[in-house]
Amino acid sequence: MTALAADRNTRNKHVGRSISLLVAASTTIYKGALVCVNNTGYAVAGAKTAGYKVVGVADEQVDNSAGSDGDLSVRVRKGVFAFKNDTDAVAQSHIGRPCFVVDDQTVADEAEGSSVVAGLVEAIDANDEIWVSIIDEAMAALAVANCNAAVETVTSGALSLYTKTSFISCTGTQAYTLAAGLYQGQEKIIKCSVAASTPIGTLTPSTYADGTTIVFSYVGQTAHLIWDDTNGWTRVDALYGNARQAITETVTSGAVSLTTLVTYVSVTGTQAYTLADGLYQGQQKFIKCTVAASTPVGTLTPVTFADGTSVLFDAVDEWIHIAWDDVSGWTLVQPETGATVS
Repeated sequence: MTALAADRNTRNKHVGRSISLLVAASTTIYKGALVCVNNTGYAVAGAKTAGYKVVGVADEQVDNSAGSDGDLSVRVRKGVFAFKNDTDAVAQSHIGRPCFVVDDQTVADEAEGSSVVAGLVEAIDANDEIWVSIIDEAMAALAVANCNAAVETVTSGALSLYTKTSFISCTGTQAYTLAAGLYQGQEKIIKCSVAASTPIGTLTPSTYADGTTIVFSYVGQTAHLIWDDTNGWTRVDALYGNARQAITETVTSGAVSLTTLVTYVSVTGTQAYTLADGLYQGQQKFIKCTVAASTPVGTLTPVTFADGTSVLFDAVDEWIHIAWDDVSGWTLVQPETGATVS
């Protein structure tokens, strides 16, 4: 869609009294335009810009393109107005839900990279114009939050932005996606509730501040995300692997997993094990020798190890407890580990 370049006959109903707002510098607002205030409180043409807040529809055209902040004022009204529908279309199922600003004459179902709430969808008419009730900021935030109070179960594909919690069913290899958030501070909790048939569930958020994907492979694995308009989805789990790591593994040789809390090493002969750098500050890892046969020598070599170079396991029940430090690397939690650190 395209922003206005001339006045617009914006149909309306239930229109309230007009208010006067100071216009931002270098700004033209057309009559009938959706109007926002920017981060400094001056009126601007509606746009999907982080921090903008919708205040109403312009009663008049004001050209402050050559002026400074506040040189001119514009009269705007709240009420119910008809706007163009975006290609990310508002549909019948969105009645009663918030819609979002695309430009000063267009609204969309989703935020498309910003979180500027236009108002609540009241109706869709025969011309595919969207009747939007413009509401104040507090009501807008509450309306969007209420859309996220439910749960859903998803086998594969897109996770809803209108539920706070998504239970994913990883029956085999499944791919999940998560679009940009609807508003600043939106929370999303994703939990693996079913995991069968060698499960690998891969979630790919459209914008992800902490990486590219999140992998789920066991029941109980959880990711807690918050949307930030600047950085995208961000993980806020107090312990990144809390649920993800409530699982054990047994390794004969090679790489030790970062997504299990406990690793049992099976030292049948001479075996080499490796451990990559930790996933988050304070991550803990227990490694224990449960099998030792045929003159065992099991050597664990962490990529970054603050207390040495390697750990030697050569008898059943030898163990080590380490924690990840972003500065120093893997560090012994208990000096008496049973295994030999060198």
